[in-house]
Amino acid sequence: MRAVKLDHYDYHHKFTALARRDQLRQQLPPPGRMTSTEDLHKALQIALEVDELCLRTTQRDLAWLAKQGYASRFEVQGKKNAYWSAAGQLITLKLSPNDAMHLHMIFTHAERFGMTEQVKHLRLLREYAGEVMRLKRDIAWSRRVTSATRFTLLRPAEIRPGILERIQQALFDNKALRVTYRPREADGHLCDYYLKPLALSYQDSNIYLSCLVSREKWHGGYMPDPDKPRGKHGSNGPNELCALTLHRIEAVDDCVDIIPDPADYDVNSQAARKDLFTLYSLEPVALKLRIRDQLYIRLSENPLCDNQVIEPAGNKWWNLTCAIQDSQGLRLFLLANADCIEVVAPSDLRAHVRNSLQAAVALYVDE
Repeated sequence: MRAVKLDHYDYHHKFTALARRDQLRQQLPPPGRMTSTEDLHKALQIALEVDELCLRTTQRDLAWLAKQGYASRFEVQGKKNAYWSAAGQLITLKLSPNDAMHLHMIFTHAERFGMTEQVKHLRLLREYAGEVMRLKRDIAWSRRVTSATRFTLLRPAEIRPGILERIQQALFDNKALRVTYRPREADGHLCDYYLKPLALSYQDSNIYLSCLVSREKWHGGYMPDPDKPRGKHGSNGPNELCALTLHRIEAVDDCVDIIPDPADYDVNSQAARKDLFTLYSLEPVALKLRIRDQLYIRLSENPLCDNQVIEPAGNKWWNLTCAIQDSQGLRLFLLANADCIEVVAPSDLRAHVRNSLQAAVALYVDE
């Protein structure tokens, strides 16, 4: 062992609290075996290659590990010191500076796109990533690495406390739930959905639940008109897949119903995506656009899809062709860049863009 003596400043900077505690966690024996505090302290000194480490620091670190669920403490009759063994949580926190920066970016991006509460639950991991970066270069990394968007982001809707956690647990336990829901187009009436949670989708500052509703129980005697289509992001009727927004869930309770998963369910399938997103075609359509020079620059660097082809059309215009699914996202992109795009085909998409622009211009016709 190469023993070194570190003063307080050097020790603090070479071994951060989380890194030291993780090294101590690795010295714990597996469940069923025990090691004393003193022996763990000596093993930690060897692992860290230091010969001066306060025993009280190790005692505090062991107490922290026990509180976080990484260690179990035992009192042995006739022994002065406590004994310890590993507990259930076995994750090892080891990050390179590059991976720490990647993780920092993921957390920052998640916060910006509506997952602030979820990021808070990972505070210790985020702090550890920050410490790894600061050890490599001691600067304020929040000023050097960030996440941004050119678009205006809506604030995330408020989800009632405990709703997300109950749904996550049901996904782990493969259990059905009784969900009290407030559909968008039901005149304010509530409905109890007896459903099987299948997947969670985080999108556009909100969280959506893809699920299979087996039966419904409406409150106050209300019944939806069977001759009218159901509203968006609500039940499509018994024994149908649907997508629910978590902020419209009023309550979640246990359910004794046994609801099996649909065969070969996949949240990325068309059957699930059509409720999570508005789709106007199940298969890709042959899209043909004329785009201005400034949009050509952007799409040549950030393609609309992998199969796009752009060819010059003259006079600072370009022809773009590709096969892409007609979706709400595509239509929003076309309208957002309407002054730089002419939709040539398909005809129904061209008509949609034309009608939307005509309706928008009509709002300003008197000015």
